[in-house]
Amino acid sequence: MDQYKRSYEKQTKTVNTRGAMKSRQKLSISVKIIALTLSLLLVSILVPAILVYVNTQKAVLDATQKELEQTSLLTQKALISWIGFLKMDIQTMGSLNTVLSSTKTSFIGKASRKGAEKQLLKKIEEFKFYESLSIADKDGTVVVTTNSKLLDTNISKQAFYSPTLQGKTSVSTLSLNDVSGAVNFIISSPIDENDTPVGLVFGQIDLGYFEADFIKPIKIGNSGFISLIDQTGRYISFPDQSKLLKENAANDGFIKRILESSEGVLSYQTEGQGKISTFKQVPETGWRVVVTAVSSELLAPLNRLTMINSIVALVMIVLAVLVSIWAARKIKNPLVKAVAMINAMSKGDFDKRIDVQTRDETEDLANSMNELANDLKTAVTAINGVMGMVARGDLSKTIDENLQGDLQTLQLSINESINLLSETIFHVVTTSSQVKTGTDEILSAAENLANGNSQQAASLEQITSTMNEIEGQTAKNDENAIKARDLANRALETVRDGNSRMNHMQKSMEKINETSANVSKVIKVIDEIAFQTNLLALNAAVEAARAGKYGKGFAVVAEEVRNLAGRSAKAAKNTSELIETSIKEVENGVKSSDQTAEVLAEITNGVEKITDLVAEIAVASTEQKMGISEVNKGLALVNNVVQQNSSIAEETSSSSQELSASAHRLEDLVRNFTLKQTSASSSQPEKVKAAQGYRPKAPEALESKPKVPRLTQKTNSNSKSTHQIVLDDDDFGKY
Repeated sequence: MDQYKRSYEKQTKTVNTRGAMKSRQKLSISVKIIALTLSLLLVSILVPAILVYVNTQKAVLDATQKELEQTSLLTQKALISWIGFLKMDIQTMGSLNTVLSSTKTSFIGKASRKGAEKQLLKKIEEFKFYESLSIADKDGTVVVTTNSKLLDTNISKQAFYSPTLQGKTSVSTLSLNDVSGAVNFIISSPIDENDTPVGLVFGQIDLGYFEADFIKPIKIGNSGFISLIDQTGRYISFPDQSKLLKENAANDGFIKRILESSEGVLSYQTEGQGKISTFKQVPETGWRVVVTAVSSELLAPLNRLTMINSIVALVMIVLAVLVSIWAARKIKNPLVKAVAMINAMSKGDFDKRIDVQTRDETEDLANSMNELANDLKTAVTAINGVMGMVARGDLSKTIDENLQGDLQTLQLSINESINLLSETIFHVVTTSSQVKTGTDEILSAAENLANGNSQQAASLEQITSTMNEIEGQTAKNDENAIKARDLANRALETVRDGNSRMNHMQKSMEKINETSANVSKVIKVIDEIAFQTNLLALNAAVEAARAGKYGKGFAVVAEEVRNLAGRSAKAAKNTSELIETSIKEVENGVKSSDQTAEVLAEITNGVEKITDLVAEIAVASTEQKMGISEVNKGLALVNNVVQQNSSIAEETSSSSQELSASAHRLEDLVRNFTLKQTSASSSQPEKVKAAQGYRPKAPEALESKPKVPRLTQKTNSNSKSTHQIVLDDDDFGKY
């Protein structure tokens, strides 16, 4: 039953596993190969391409940054040199005598102003970046100028006026040129006389000339540019002139970052473009030279190269996919055939074969699968044949095919199992005969045991009845002993009364005579009781001897009772002798009154002894009664044990009959097998079968028998079989 259950669970598990495998979404091996090839190709192309692009981009940006820094440095140096030249040129003009004389209000000074004006006009013609040149006295009044609008104007409120009169050459006052739209600035220098400023010369310079010579010729890509920012954050040079000298330029975060340091590099986003700017500060003026480049223009060649590489990689990926599809089909087709063959084999069809001509490992796989199918078919055919015979009870055949590997192991296991089963059944046949013989003997012994227990129970009932009678007699003896003790007490009282009635000796002697006669009767009764007790003790000893080991305790009690009876007889004899002496003394009492007291004293002592002896007899009788009661209890317990043994013997007999019937059934069942001829069974017939349709049944007599304990078998860790009687709650009270 357990084997069928395990087989069903295994089949259910296999069906569930196949169902789970079918329910899972299958992924074709061709798709896996294509995916793997595509993944490897993408990794091998994209990872190096990304690394190259990132490194190249970083190298381009680093090179561009260095180039921009170099450009800003060169522009800074050019602007510093140009401003230095302008300052030197204006300082030179301030040192001319004509210029110095023109600052005076004397006639000579006014006469020299024409010459000074000519010199200034000549300087403007020589250097076109001068918009105007002017000379002012120490009060700030312009006395000589190339711009007629400035003549006689006062410049004392201009920012450059005070620093210049203090002996400094300054650069300040930025403004827009109305004609060119470029930014103009003023450079002023003091006019000294004996190291004391007496006026100043200043020129208005057009910054557009510097842009034309040093900024615009420099090209930074298509959209890059160079710009100048003053110390307040306004553009003073910018491609879009509309932003020149605008006050809101300092609100730009980019401009704020530039004003925070004297030089640096910035990357930022503006107008949807990424830009890189380097800047450097111009000393004295606080201006910053800013060189800006557009990141997309810098990376344009790299992006074009990346695009070309991407196209080439895409073409390679397409080619790789096509090649992987072709290779996947070459691998997939044989595998599909192998899967179909394995599915057929799993369903028990071992006739399907694979025909593959690829001259590679798949062809080897197909050949191996075909060989496996051949081996499995051979093994299954052989196993089915042999196991079919085993199912029919024929154990004379084994698997003789030449199998390999695990199939050979399976072949050896099946052959060994058949041989072991054959030998086992042979030994079972032999053992069943022995069991049958043994059960017959056990049955006979159980019946004898039951008969013996029945006889023993009857004997115990007789002993019990006898002991009940003895117990009744003992109770009577106990009552008589009590009466005797009472009589002895009264006799003692009578003797004592005799001592007090010495004067009435005759009457007392008569009473003593009467009392002595009564005592003689009592002594006779006691003697008879002792004789009967001794007789009962002898009978009890005989019955105890017949009871064997169960009567040992009772024999001890009987011996004690007999001893007590002997002591009672002896005491009665002594009492009788004393009474006879007392009677003789009463008859001779008249002889001497002097001896009366002595006789009475002896009588008193004798009566006291009689009283003690009677008391002892009473105690012994009580103990005898209690002992006999205990003997009766012991006999009742023995009787119960004998009754239980009798019940067990009957049940043992019933179990022996059932065991005998089972042995007969076992012998009939094992004879249905055809055993292989072996050395162990060579002396037995080759095939013995029971009658067709035989179904052994338990005898009807066994059905009426009481329920017996169930015998079960356990196997311990040392593989030794042990038997244990398992009792139900209903069976426990029986035993």
